[in-house]
Order: sequence, then structure tokens, then C-alpha cells
Amino acid sequence: EKSEELLQNKSFQMHGASLVKMLDSSLDMIGPDIELLTDLMLDLGSKHKQYGVQPEMFPIMGVAIIDALHEILKDG
Repeated sequence: EKSEELLQNKSFQMHGASLVKMLDSSLDMIGPDIELLTDLMLDLGSKHKQYGVQPEMFPIMGVAIIDALHEILKDG
């Protein structure tokens, strides 16, 4: 199945790990480093735009992140 192939893909795994690190760092920056966080997010958005990411993709990604966090945190 395609989703299983994706989960086994090393590039996908590395991107997922980068996403988790970015989320963790972002949460740490809220408050004292909000200006730096804003600059970093704008830069990240610019890079993703170059990769072809479209604004209509963000709600889907948001739901996926929330679902993943819920799954991870439900046992904690």
C-alpha cells in the first residue's frame, strides 16, 4: 500500500523528524523570541512556496499534525 511505502521512505522520515523539531523549537520561542520565530516561519514559508506548496494544502497539514499529536499524547 502507498501509505506503508511512504512511512518506510527515509526521506519522508527525515522530513517528519525535521517537522517535529521545528514544532518543538517554535513552541519554545513563543513569547520571548516571537520576532525571531516570525522571521523563521516567513523564511520557511518562502522555501515551501518554492517547492510548490499551495495555501489550500495547509488545512490538510494542520489536521494531520493535530491527529498525530492526539495519537502520541493520548497515552501520556
